[in-house]
Amino acid sequence: KPDLPLNQLLIQGAADTAAKACFAIVDEGLVVPPSAVVDMAAWSDARIATIVAAFQSIGRPLSDASVWPTASSDGPRWASFRTLYAWPDIRTQQLSPRLLSSIAEADILYDVSQGQLARVRALAAAVGLPLDLTAARLGEWAEATAEHLVKKSKPGATAWRDFYEDVLALFAASSISLKELVGRKVLLSD
Repeated sequence: KPDLPLNQLLIQGAADTAAKACFAIVDEGLVVPPSAVVDMAAWSDARIATIVAAFQSIGRPLSDASVWPTASSDGPRWASFRTLYAWPDIRTQQLSPRLLSSIAEADILYDVSQGQLARVRALAAAVGLPLDLTAARLGEWAEATAEHLVKKSKPGATAWRDFYEDVLALFAASSISLKELVGRKVLLSD
């Protein structure tokens, strides 16, 4: 019975310990699977307020806590809800989370299960920072990827085809109109 005073105290203690453990792992660079940090920080709907309060009580609000694993080719990287985005459940060839991390400093939640993603999304929404991709951000990322392809020695027609297929898939999965690309340098002739 979670409403009993002793159980409430124990649950709060577990939340405080989880918040402190997240920072210990991230701040000290401990070798722990990033998904473990997600499990400690992303509690289910019934306990969202408890974990939010735990992060607040140690002086590191969840909205600013860089405890979310992001795609990176340089090893573990962590971001806060202020810069974090969730990648749609699609596979891409050119416009990928790892590439965007290196060419556009994108913080894209990475290596989490669908259940974890659902909990992280609910938690982000609870602190007023949803993880949905925006038209502006997708436009910036498409432009950065096109520029990256132009700078490659010889990307070839296949790379450009894959890029345009990625753009179509990402915009469709995010329910964002391709009209948002007007004025952006994403065409090979630009």
